[in-house]
Amino acid sequence: MRGFPNHINTAADLNNVAALYPKEVGDYQQKLHDGRFVWQDAGPVGDKYVVTETDTLKVVENKTGAGVIERRKLVLVEDQTAQFFKLGLKVAEVKQGNPVVTGK
Repeated sequence: MRGFPNHINTAADLNNVAALYPKEVGDYQQKLHDGRFVWQDAGPVGDKYVVTETDTLKVVENKTGAGVIERRKLVLVEDQTAQFFKLGLKVAEVKQGNPVVTGK
């Protein structure tokens, strides 16, 4: 193995490289921490409704197969199936900068 691995599939993989690449493990955990959110569809929005967009709420317009423009509301939520949680990482541990994985 040369350098930090491209694929980390288990908590054991992350623990194995933590001693050799502590900075890279911390950066990798931070990347997973920041990417654990997804945009989830929250339903249609009527044409007459005004929605104030925020960091966690946005409205998108889609053109349907019939050529009708449909407005839909999207909400930013935490994805429970994200790689961050599959590796057994905890939000508090990553915020503290702890590169050790406790596992499941």
